[in-house]
Amino acid sequence: MKKTVVSAVLLAGLASTSYAGKMVAPGVELVSEEQWTTPGATGHAEDAHLFFSSATVSAMVGSAFGHVFQNIPMTSSHTFSIQNTDDITKSYGVSIKLCADSFCTFNSRVYNVVPHGNYTSSAVLFLSASFTRPGTYSIIASTVMGGDAGTSYSTRASLTVVR
Repeated sequence: MKKTVVSAVLLAGLASTSYAGKMVAPGVELVSEEQWTTPGATGHAEDAHLFFSSATVSAMVGSAFGHVFQNIPMTSSHTFSIQNTDDITKSYGVSIKLCADSFCTFNSRVYNVVPHGNYTSSAVLFLSASFTRPGTYSIIASTVMGGDAGTSYSTRASLTVVR
């Protein structure tokens, strides 16, 4: 019983949006997408480019600077490529995340890719958070692809918060 209550409280604190069923390229359907952000922060994802290419998974994030009690904006860039070399349609999950200390924004997508199809895209995550103490915090960006070609990549930068 306690686990259920704690889970419900944790989930209630997350801001979330989702939708499903959108063709993003010939033979590639975005089956689902979810976006959520931890309490105390704002964040969202935006598609940046659509192009066809070979397999890649990457994440990039830059350092940031700000003052205590001010919203500090941070961004990360994520690129992923899906290449289905099989003779059947397959589903691939892609999760991207940007975190600064305990503040995070996440985006998770599932794509169906037709036999011998491929799809490459990039997205930018935006996160804004306010810190109550000066210090140096870690900013972490990661991209994870699931499916039979699963792979992941993450990178770090620093956030400096002063009075």
